[in-house]
Amino acid sequence: MKKIEDLNYYELLNVSEDATLSDIHRAYLLIASAYSKDSLAAYNILSENERVDMLGRIETAYTTLSDKKKRLLYDKEVLKIEPDRNTSAPILFANDIKDEDDIKFKEENEKSVLKLTDLSIFGGAQLKNIREMKGITLDEISKKTRIRSSYLKAIEEEDFDRLPEEVYIRGFLRSYAGYIGLDPEMVSKNYKFKKI
Repeated sequence: MKKIEDLNYYELLNVSEDATLSDIHRAYLLIASAYSKDSLAAYNILSENERVDMLGRIETAYTTLSDKKKRLLYDKEVLKIEPDRNTSAPILFANDIKDEDDIKFKEENEKSVLKLTDLSIFGGAQLKNIREMKGITLDEISKKTRIRSSYLKAIEEEDFDRLPEEVYIRGFLRSYAGYIGLDPEMVSKNYKFKKI
């Protein structure tokens, strides 16, 4: 069994090398929750420094694999994987297009990246864990997004009695998610609403 330090980014997030963007996002939310401050799973196993170090590794893996260009570079330089026409991973970019086959292949890959409907539903606890992992305060988000911190806290606590109608909550979620580096539409679409 490999040590954590020896795991590549795919192994760290427990996804395959041809994982879609939604697979990577789902894995990130799951593993970030497992290493959060409130997680019972990590409580007796890791020291606070080890937990924070692990969250840093997870964050780096996620930001690399969720960005097309960074992922391609990582695959090529670290894993020694050359772009392959048979993979479903998004590997072609505008400057790679050479002929009609390349254009068709690029369009098919872009369509597969946009299929994010299989993402699991998640809630406020995961958002809070990711926000804390990144060292961002609710006040900071409130100032930048102009959303009351009481609303942001209610979103994290899933306290729907303190929130306005769903249409407003979805807008708040998009702003919140964008600020902490998550896909705003994905978060808005997959947040578990109890009051609908």
